[in-house]
Amino acid sequence: MSVANMSMLVAIIGALTVLTNLLTEVIKKATWSKLPTNLVVVLLSEVLTLASGAAYAQINGVAVTWYMVVATVIVGLLVAYSAMFGFDKLKEALAQITVGDLPKSLTVQADADVDSIAAAIAQKVQNAAVEGAVSNAESK
Repeated sequence: MSVANMSMLVAIIGALTVLTNLLTEVIKKATWSKLPTNLVVVLLSEVLTLASGAAYAQINGVAVTWYMVVATVIVGLLVAYSAMFGFDKLKEALAQITVGDLPKSLTVQADADVDSIAAAIAQKVQNAAVEGAVSNAESK
């Protein structure tokens, strides 16, 4: 999956979360809070995510397979989670996941801002470019 596709997926999840939050508030006001809010959020996020996945498949001419439906349901649960508990709880949960094979210099604490992450990545890219230029000069 390319970086453009990943960034689009994150943007879509964010938009679905905001839409889920807005529609949940409207439904809560219309039903006078007779329905459990978490149930409304889960159902609404699944419906919105499945509809957006189907629209994506239709627009791009992609054949829908069983694993795409499963992935869409999982994304719907992610949208529901982020709509119910907000970004802070999601960030805490993601921070508990082990980083794995990433170099320690790219491992940034969960509360770090985007600028420091981008600076760390830019530094790694710059170091790799300098090393590549040095090895090219040495080979000539």
